[in-house]
Amino acid sequence: MTQLRAPYNADTTVAVLPFQRRPEGDEIVIGDPSRGAFLALPKDGVDLLDWLAAGDTVGEAARRYESRYHETPDMEDFLAVMTTEGFIEGFIAGDRPREEPHHHGPKGRRLRKVSLDWISPAVARRLTSAPVLAACLLLIGGATAIMLADLSLFPSTDVLLYPHGNFAVLSLTVLALTLGATFLHELAHATVARAAGVPVTLGISNLMYVMVAQTDISGLRMASKGRLFLAFLAGSIVDLVSASLLVLTLFADRHGVIAMAPVGREFVGALLLSYVFRVFFQCFFYLRTDLYYLVSTALNCRNLMSDTETMLRNGVLRLIGKRAHVTDQSGISRRERTAIRTYSVFYIVGRGFAVMTLLTVFVPIMATVVTEFITWTSGGRSHLTPLDFALILVLMLGVYGVGVVMWVRGLIRGLVKFGRTVRA
Repeated sequence: MTQLRAPYNADTTVAVLPFQRRPEGDEIVIGDPSRGAFLALPKDGVDLLDWLAAGDTVGEAARRYESRYHETPDMEDFLAVMTTEGFIEGFIAGDRPREEPHHHGPKGRRLRKVSLDWISPAVARRLTSAPVLAACLLLIGGATAIMLADLSLFPSTDVLLYPHGNFAVLSLTVLALTLGATFLHELAHATVARAAGVPVTLGISNLMYVMVAQTDISGLRMASKGRLFLAFLAGSIVDLVSASLLVLTLFADRHGVIAMAPVGREFVGALLLSYVFRVFFQCFFYLRTDLYYLVSTALNCRNLMSDTETMLRNGVLRLIGKRAHVTDQSGISRRERTAIRTYSVFYIVGRGFAVMTLLTVFVPIMATVVTEFITWTSGGRSHLTPLDFALILVLMLGVYGVGVVMWVRGLIRGLVKFGRTVRA
């Protein structure tokens, strides 16, 4: 039997508030339209909620679940989520709430958010059907095989300078298409959630010093793992499909099926590199990326990154002799503690790598641009035009500048909070 924190034991009863239900594929969406609260649950989750609503105690509901489904439910997590979403009264969530799926940023900061509920659940189910997914995987597999057979098809980073075209115009065009591709990436996450009929919003947040778009699919937090995995992977699947079409375009040009001018090849190559970078970025496991959520969910970790950060902070407090301020993590299961310790290695190494990348890649690039600008203003020769300089300035300040500001602000707040804890 699942153990609950005192005083919430097996004899606890809870008040389940009235809700509506609507089958959506393999899930059942429960909701309270008066509050605009909707949540996708597997059938066994709705059964558990119905038993509690009928007056069963927590223990009785758990035993009925075990008898019907032959596995032990995580009652504390279930009750905590139901309480947070406003479907249960009489239970106070513990201090380790489950992490919201696909929620970037430790503080949940978003500058703005817009609703994506205009996506029809019926259309979303067709777009995420097995035949569509199979066709996508077939296309990705074919393009991968072509690329592996002829690695020279993969463009070099030199194409980003557009030696046969106008740097500013082509860079702006690629940027506009990249922003559109980012929206499609997030739209793919949203489509899987809308297939279950739950509300979805799109906002902006940051992962360290990189500003990112964020799709809030928290309505899927209690959905089946299969649907969650598809929701996490949907964005990268769309990116890989788009990249595959670009690979086929370069392949067709190489073999005379179509004829592109050199600037056309550079343009297609630059777009391909942007997709490769986006997919590669999702593999940065030390940030709250799609891969992070996939692994965290697969390992059944309640809040992998936050628990890791707490463990590391506890280690620092013990080193400086402030054991009285150490956060108690004894309630975390042995399985989760093993996952947290393992993940802490990726967290430390990965974040160190990100900082080094900032210092050794982005800072030198900016230094080169500044040097070119000084050369140009002093009458020297530079291959960059005034328009190019203006474009680079806008890109650096608008795309990376905002992300750096958000990241530094978060670091300062964290250090101030930690300093107060140490001085207390």
